[in-house]
Amino acid sequence: MERTFKEMIAKRTVPALATLVLAAVFIFAGGIKIFDPEGMRRAIETYNLVYGEWAIFGAYFFPWVELLSGLALLIRPLRAGGAFIISGLMAFFTVIIIVSWIRGIKLNCGCFGAFDEGIVDDYRLLLSRDIGLLILGIYLLWHEIKSRSLKK
Repeated sequence: MERTFKEMIAKRTVPALATLVLAAVFIFAGGIKIFDPEGMRRAIETYNLVYGEWAIFGAYFFPWVELLSGLALLIRPLRAGGAFIISGLMAFFTVIIIVSWIRGIKLNCGCFGAFDEGIVDDYRLLLSRDIGLLILGIYLLWHEIKSRSLKK
């Protein structure tokens, strides 16, 4: 009986929690930035990687990708695609934060709009958060691929 309960937790509860956490984070993060493209553009430019039209493009593009990827996690047939995109975004964001840290840039992450102003200078916290979300995304993607292959 104990083994069955553990299997149920591993097969259903952990993936469901990973799905809900990632969906909530990305729906919130994308949704809040959609309404402040100028703030997002400024945050993008603090990384000193792109400016002008590319920063404006990113300010409009990334929030929608985040929002739609978060929503995709809530729709079973789209979950693996959403997890794949979120994992890619988190890998990309993690690399950019590491590069900024190495370059000594004081950045405004922009991850959660005005809500993350208190952690602007703490690269360790930013990286811990991003790596945690990356691990969740990879786990969810792995789980979705594994569960689909078992159904065939």
